[in-house]
Amino acid sequence: MRSRILKIFVNILSAAVILIVFDWLLVARFHYNAFSLFERVLSAPDRLEQNLPYNKKKRPAVTIGCSFVYGFNITPEETLAYKLQKLTKRKTYNLGLNASGIQHVLYKLQYMDFFDSINPKYVIYVFITDHIRRMYADYFELYTAEKYLKYEMKDGSFEPVSPDISLFDYIKASYTAKKINRLLFSLKSDDEKFNLLKLYLIECRKTVKETYPDAEFAVIVYNSELDTHGSTPFKTSRWKEIEEEGITVINFDTDEYKFLNEDEYKTEDKQHPSGRAWDVLAPVIAEKLKL
Repeated sequence: MRSRILKIFVNILSAAVILIVFDWLLVARFHYNAFSLFERVLSAPDRLEQNLPYNKKKRPAVTIGCSFVYGFNITPEETLAYKLQKLTKRKTYNLGLNASGIQHVLYKLQYMDFFDSINPKYVIYVFITDHIRRMYADYFELYTAEKYLKYEMKDGSFEPVSPDISLFDYIKASYTAKKINRLLFSLKSDDEKFNLLKLYLIECRKTVKETYPDAEFAVIVYNSELDTHGSTPFKTSRWKEIEEEGITVINFDTDEYKFLNEDEYKTEDKQHPSGRAWDVLAPVIAEKLKL
């Protein structure tokens, strides 16, 4: 009986070791340059540039954010960038990247050469509730470099950090770890969450202004009641503080826009805005930003 138990234990242990090593090799494949994958958005020309006429005298606009901006489950013609360019005749780029967050937006603004080549007049960031969680979550997506991007205060500077991958990385990226992370995240107060978001937004504006002093950085606040990846709705009355920092805030997280949570304004997965949602919001954005 003991020998059978020992054999089972050895087999389980061997399988676990193989799984750990195999998993680590998979993750390590992507870690040779954790930040280089941000350039991959430029390899999707059907999303990056809009197949529409535009006024060459107008400096371009950039929409930036996560899958809401990229246009998950919708066609390029249904995205926010496309609808803004169609409305305003201002060339509008789509720099959305699935599963990213405000930390990735800041990193792109700091390090992507792309911005130097287009001289943007407007940088428009679409904020969703789940970006709050992503600021704290070390591992929110398996096998992609995005999960390693973090910012920390170092000698008074807010700088990106890419942690080393441990052999037990798969444990940190597991379903259980995500649940624990979500529990720890839920213990933080809304003010604490907003304080970190505010720091990111101020850094984003500062980065834009350093290169383009007359450019505008704007935040579009999407309806927090939209159930994105099971996020806990995050509502705050402190957006005025962001406006006081010279950042334009267009807040769709109000009773007036509760209809955004209705199925007809969402894609099939019920977690992303449909083209119909952007049909409603794009004209408001264009008008308020004077695009």
